[in-house]
Amino acid sequence: MIKNMKINTLRTVIREFALEDAASVLSLNSDPTVTQYTADNSSILTLNDAQTVISNIWLREYALYGYGRWAVLDNQTHKVIGFCGLKYIPEVGLLILVIDSYPNIGETATQLRRH
Repeated sequence: MIKNMKINTLRTVIREFALEDAASVLSLNSDPTVTQYTADNSSILTLNDAQTVISNIWLREYALYGYGRWAVLDNQTHKVIGFCGLKYIPEVGLLILVIDSYPNIGETATQLRRH
């Protein structure tokens, strides 16, 4: 189980989502280039929806499974620029999600391939 997971790389910080990230989550889920891979486009339409997903799904998954969807932040601006993580799906086991919505980062996928 990963508790309060935080990873620092040269360009990014990867950490658990917090309720304070709701505006960034709403922004990410308003981008069709992100939601085409996640099926999140219909569940997060307002700031309240984003807070609900963070609280009732992602924070709950951290508590239940010890992992979930993690925020990817720009190391210099500390702005949420994407997300990555593991998603538990009983029918298929684990689904690995790696989404970079920030131009030319691509580091998350690179880091995952190295390990």
